[in-house]
Amino acid sequence: MVQSRKKLRTRLPSHERKLKKFLRGPGFSPEVLFSKVGGDVRQNSIFDAEIKSVSEASLALSCRDGETILEATLSKDECARPSISDYTTGNFVRVTLRKDGEQWIASEIEAFQLEAYATIPKEGSEQKVPGVFLSRAGNGYSVALNTNSAENMNTYKTIRAYAPMRHAVHERDIRLNPDLHGQSDEFIIHEGVVEQDNLIVSRRAALKEQHKAREAALWQNIEVGQRVRGVVKNLTRYGAFIDIGGVDGLLHQTDLSWSGRARVEEVLKKGERIETQIIELDQNAGKIKLGLKQLLPDPFNDPTRALAAGSIVKGRVVSLTDYGAFIEIADGLEGLAHISELSWSNVKHPSNLLQIGQTVEAKILELDQNERRLSLSLKATQQNPYAQFESETPAGSVVEAMVTSLTDFGAFVKLTDHIEGLIHLGEFSWTKRIEHADECVSVGDTINVKIIDINTADERVSCSIKRLEDDPTDAWRQKYAVGQRLNLVITQLTEGGAQVELEDEHLEGFIKKRELASEPVNRVIDVVKVGDEVECEVLELNARQQTVYLSIRRAQEQDTKAAYEDYKNKEGEQSTGFSIADALSDSAKEKLNVE
Repeated sequence: MVQSRKKLRTRLPSHERKLKKFLRGPGFSPEVLFSKVGGDVRQNSIFDAEIKSVSEASLALSCRDGETILEATLSKDECARPSISDYTTGNFVRVTLRKDGEQWIASEIEAFQLEAYATIPKEGSEQKVPGVFLSRAGNGYSVALNTNSAENMNTYKTIRAYAPMRHAVHERDIRLNPDLHGQSDEFIIHEGVVEQDNLIVSRRAALKEQHKAREAALWQNIEVGQRVRGVVKNLTRYGAFIDIGGVDGLLHQTDLSWSGRARVEEVLKKGERIETQIIELDQNAGKIKLGLKQLLPDPFNDPTRALAAGSIVKGRVVSLTDYGAFIEIADGLEGLAHISELSWSNVKHPSNLLQIGQTVEAKILELDQNERRLSLSLKATQQNPYAQFESETPAGSVVEAMVTSLTDFGAFVKLTDHIEGLIHLGEFSWTKRIEHADECVSVGDTINVKIIDINTADERVSCSIKRLEDDPTDAWRQKYAVGQRLNLVITQLTEGGAQVELEDEHLEGFIKKRELASEPVNRVIDVVKVGDEVECEVLELNARQQTVYLSIRRAQEQDTKAAYEDYKNKEGEQSTGFSIADALSDSAKEKLNVE
């Protein structure tokens, strides 16, 4: 506030600054401004002086002080009128006098200012003083008192004061930061002393009373649904405040148009007079919500439009987002075409395909009046390339494709200009476990793939590389059927068992430790050695691991069981010297150390 007052003082004319210094001098009091002078002439008195003569630089005056006639000089600089030629001999002027040596010096300007100061009430008085807002000064306004017009005011008869923003406007308007330049009103002295150049004035009390009366009358005469006229008071990023008769209503941006996309500055102008509809009232909170779009029919419920899912419509692109395009198919009626519905091709961003203002044809996918949702599709108006691809390239076909991208679950390949296929990780190889697609292909590679499935509804095509060849596991399953007997050579010993060599290079044979012998095995090397040829039986073929699991123990047990069965059959021939050992094969005898 101190800073604002300093700014105010620096703007005062030089004659006002001189007058302030004079008024602060000793012996001055407003009560004696118009008192009659007796005896010695007092400096703060005002006299009616007669003009005796007029020259280019001054006026010669004659003043009566009781019975005494005083001769004084009024210089051109102390005249209040624009030109010295405006003064006529014989007329009277009101002046102050001060003595300079033996000569009396007059001032019409100081007389005007003294008269003006005398009209200013003291602090705390409810007396109102007319004034006008001159210009912004700090967080408030510079005000000229004793005038109703900034253009026609008499500078010497006005008093400068300061009105902080909180005293210049009603509390509801402070945040709007209104421009009050040139507006006139009545003010009261809020604080300060006129002689000390620190007047703070206020018009807020008067405004509050006026507003309270207008607001009470307005609330009695308005209701939801009523149409009201008002003046656009202020524009914000979220809407506009409309003065509908001393009370402000909020016209939110979403209530400007049914599309909800209209920008405030494009629809409204400050100071414009418009008609709106009251859509919400809260008298306790003092809030009024207005709508502009409510003056027009709701396009979603307009019976004149026959819209239904499946209809083909034309519209204009009004907005593009990362997830799609908004298309206006009628005034205030917009629909969203999701990015997946813009084209049969892969579209990275709608701006790559469409432009604002472009006219397009779309198919209505969904029209939900309750949710006010309209879903559109541009690609639905075009031929489905998946259906055409399926008819021309059915499942089982082999085609040439280019790798376009790699993912954690496979690789995408370009089949046509509009269609991509997916090679899942499991479709790269029959025999290898593929962890990532870059183990087999790279982006940009041209490869042959086999079409294994076409899902037209979900727009998916599944492809395969491994199915270009027959599945080798079918032959493996025949060759290494469970129970099959094989004579194999030990190639490597591990803590868990022994590896054996198989004929197929893609397969590995393994005998687990517990399958090396019928008895528990502590150390593998105690049972078999690298290079030993062993007879074993197939336990399992794991095509995913490309491993055939074998067992020496199972083979031995089967031999022993067979020998026992043979022995029972020939039990009657014991007298001939036949024994179980005779029934065992030579290899079994060797393993069991049977003599």
